[in-house]
Amino acid sequence: MSVPPAVAFYQKQVGFAFLPVLIIFVCNFFWFVLKKVRQGRGFVPPDSETTTEYYSDRAVLSWVTLLYLAYPTQVTQGLGMMECERVAGSLWLAADLQEPCYVGRHLTMLYLLCLPQVLLYVVGLPLGALLVLFRHRRDLHAKRTQFRWGILYAGYRDELYWWEITIVIRKITMVMVGGVFASRLGPDMQIYLSLALVRFFVFFWGVFLANVMCLTINVFCVTGCCLCRRPLDNATVQ
Repeated sequence: MSVPPAVAFYQKQVGFAFLPVLIIFVCNFFWFVLKKVRQGRGFVPPDSETTTEYYSDRAVLSWVTLLYLAYPTQVTQGLGMMECERVAGSLWLAADLQEPCYVGRHLTMLYLLCLPQVLLYVVGLPLGALLVLFRHRRDLHAKRTQFRWGILYAGYRDELYWWEITIVIRKITMVMVGGVFASRLGPDMQIYLSLALVRFFVFFWGVFLANVMCLTINVFCVTGCCLCRRPLDNATVQ
């Protein structure tokens, strides 16, 4: 007997809800076991690191890297439960058009799975990373800070250690505009909002960008708006 698409979708959501916790647990457990095995063989950490620092730093680096790589998928899955299609005046889950949105089982799963994922992962992970970087903003070049958290700010100037967060905001907004609220906004409004988002970042942080880059993005936004205002021909509409 086949599993209904809605049930399979909710089961997948449960798996993704526990994925970050599983990543942290597995990484810490792996380095803990490796620490015990190496201690039994008389392994001594190099340089001036203590045994605890040596393995804890590598555990943190492991789960920070894996969470960083898994974050885009986590955002898509976390917001996926709010992705509904409008059919005959009602909203239906995009993963299963027989599952009504925001009522019954979907509403329950929204509170139990979607809302915690949005708060803890979609919003919580970037906010936690920003707080960590703010705490270490004066020692970004310290060896231990670079080893643990360098993936979050490597490649940026010291005063722009937080720039990765702006990229996260853009990704979240694009997922919401292009996926979650796509059916309710329409293609033209999606393009307008996307261009407005790009223009906002150029205006708000334009002081950090080169003049040529700002001019290029401005031309791109104006061109996109002009193209969007062109009426669709009959062939396209049909």
